[in-house]
Amino acid sequence: MTAPAIETPHPRERGRYTPTVASLLRAELLRVRSRRFVKGAVIGLLAVMALVASIHFAQTAKPDIGATHRPALRSDLPSELLGVGLGVAVLAFVLGCTVGGADWSQKTMTALLFWEPRRVRVFVVKLAALLISLTAILIGAVLVWTVVNALLVAVHGVADVSYGSIAGDAAGYFCRAWLLVLVMGALAYGIASLARNTGAALGVGFVYFAIVEFFVNALLPRFAQWTLSQNVGALLTDGGLQTDRDGVAHAISILHGGLVLTVYAVVVCLVGLELFRRRDVT
Repeated sequence: MTAPAIETPHPRERGRYTPTVASLLRAELLRVRSRRFVKGAVIGLLAVMALVASIHFAQTAKPDIGATHRPALRSDLPSELLGVGLGVAVLAFVLGCTVGGADWSQKTMTALLFWEPRRVRVFVVKLAALLISLTAILIGAVLVWTVVNALLVAVHGVADVSYGSIAGDAAGYFCRAWLLVLVMGALAYGIASLARNTGAALGVGFVYFAIVEFFVNALLPRFAQWTLSQNVGALLTDGGLQTDRDGVAHAISILHGGLVLTVYAVVVCLVGLELFRRRDVT
């Protein structure tokens, strides 16, 4: 006589909660939004935009005033979107370091993995929450600058171009700025995951931009086309970046810049994910 088979109860029947991707993503988005550093960084970005708008206002005047030597404002909104994107990209690098290294610095990674032990899911969802948040910040910054730009043109400018006629160009410029923001955020997130510390990730970024690129450009000019700054410049410059190397003109296209930056971000994140899967969290 065979013994009856013992059915193993489902994890939910045993009272164990298994988080879904949606619930984990909502929790990470809430954590990103609730960080005081994120709020302060957004306020700082708005302050910089207000300062730039103030400078534009002070350096221009109404076109019908002949007594002043200040010119009327002729705004180029599509190109200005790249400037907004560059500012958000700098913010994205800092936020990427913060999101990628905060749980390690604050010793909360163990608690997070106790709630969701699947490390690949944790890594990917945290990255997705960062990129979604950065996209929202970029859209908000673009909308704010569009309104400010319209006010400046109405007060001190010449409205010789309608916003409808530049919508197509603005969309292309926005996509380039969006790519830069996502790449810088993902790159910083991967570095912070490797370093397991926010401050260390920021230090790596500072050393690279302040020291490594300087020596590469000075001693190894042939490899300058593969540096981050050169490819960022190519991505944000109409027609790509034109460089002079050994008296010979070289061009770095927009496509080249975007692909190189994307590959760097993907490789760093994949390495960070693999080490996160294998390393002990303690």
